[in-house]
Amino acid sequence: MTVLLLTPDQEFEERVRTALGPATEVERVDPDVLEQGARYAVPLVLERHPDATIVFIGPEVPADASLDLAYEFDLQRPDVSVVLCAPASADILSEALHAGVRDVFDPLAPYERILDAYKRATEAAARSRSRVASDDRTSSDARVITVASPKGGSGKTTVASNLAIGLSRVAPNQVAIVDLDLQFGDIATALQLMPDSSIADAARAVSHLDTMGLKVMLTHHSNDLYALCAPNSPVDGERMTPTETARIISLLQQSFKYVVVDTTAGLGEHTLAALEAATDLVLICSMDVPGVRSFRMTLVTLDEIGLTAPQRHIVLTRADARVGLAVDDIERTIGRPIDVAIPSSRSVPLSINQGTPILQVDQRRSPVTQALWQLTGRFAELPTTVGDQRRRRRRR
Repeated sequence: MTVLLLTPDQEFEERVRTALGPATEVERVDPDVLEQGARYAVPLVLERHPDATIVFIGPEVPADASLDLAYEFDLQRPDVSVVLCAPASADILSEALHAGVRDVFDPLAPYERILDAYKRATEAAARSRSRVASDDRTSSDARVITVASPKGGSGKTTVASNLAIGLSRVAPNQVAIVDLDLQFGDIATALQLMPDSSIADAARAVSHLDTMGLKVMLTHHSNDLYALCAPNSPVDGERMTPTETARIISLLQQSFKYVVVDTTAGLGEHTLAALEAATDLVLICSMDVPGVRSFRMTLVTLDEIGLTAPQRHIVLTRADARVGLAVDDIERTIGRPIDVAIPSSRSVPLSINQGTPILQVDQRRSPVTQALWQLTGRFAELPTTVGDQRRRRRRR
């Protein structure tokens, strides 16, 4: 097991080598790398040393820089155990804990203390890798549900966020929702979240991430689901590649039973990557002539490019016979039956403005709620309370 030293202090390197003995490989990272700042130094270190599991930071690295490095390691590779070599104080210990540091010891600590820190770090790294392996073994039946629409304003985000809420009722803490609208994603707003990390942060580190590392970047919602939100700036999203998108979805699929992906309108590169990764496609059609025509062209395009394997679920939004279109007319035009029709309702924009999805708050069994539960039921067995209410309606 290799121990990486992030320090310009050659004397400290010799002390570590002596403390750990000849059986442990110790390698000091080029000090020039540290001058680039933690955000750029850590990916470079991980690229050059992909099998690294233990990192000693310091001495002669400023305290703020050491903590930044530790935090970046914890963000990108939480299975790497970081040990900080710095004079101990209450402030340092507190900040080191929040940065994910496993241990702190004084630069002049005896060899026994250095060896003890190494053993603690080794045990922590082994536990982390064991949890990741366990996650990987339980991911075989995961479903990736990509929600897509040819046009914006079709209610795609409303459907995706409510579907995630509904599935979280069935499978608490086993649902993740991804906002793949990289320019103006609204999942954070729809779920009233304040994320610390975004999908752009995940993409920046994805070549070094494992399932546990990605989980750190997710934002927890009170309804026991997790969200990977859109970037704050469209510029950050432009730097992402479809390959990074596919890798992120794959990692989430290893950790969650359901992964709901809310895409941007149309069939851009990132949307196609999400469609290719999907086990299920929820395709949104709006109830207007331009929307129906665009939807039909989308179905033809998906067939032409070979995206026929995922199961397709056709959802009609703002369903209202008073707009001059009938469901039968739409089905004949697109050549497919409508699976779920979500009616128009003022409760939908109200829920969006409040940041509370309808399935989170509506207990009145409105037509919109029933339609959203119907969609959720296509992916999971519904809670008993929902089934009981449906049976009561049928008896009446």
